[in-house]
Amino acid sequence: MRLYDSNRDPAGGLTDAGKRAIREMNRLGLLVDITHMIEASFWDALDVARAPVIVTHGNARSLHDTVRYLTDQQILAVAETKG
Repeated sequence: MRLYDSNRDPAGGLTDAGKRAIREMNRLGLLVDITHMIEASFWDALDVARAPVIVTHGNARSLHDTVRYLTDQQILAVAETKG
């Protein structure tokens, strides 16, 4: 089951299954790790999540420009979730 589109499909985002998974994780009190999501999936995850999200590893895109790393805006958005 595919939960989100990878960096191979930058136009994609969370699938319906991915959205359901995040809702269920929130219901169960599990942390949602959004490491290495492409931006479309990242923003979808933040729209769906009703609890803090985390990024357990990665880097800032300003240090290495790759879709797998976070922009400053994304880093601030994670912090706003208290993640």
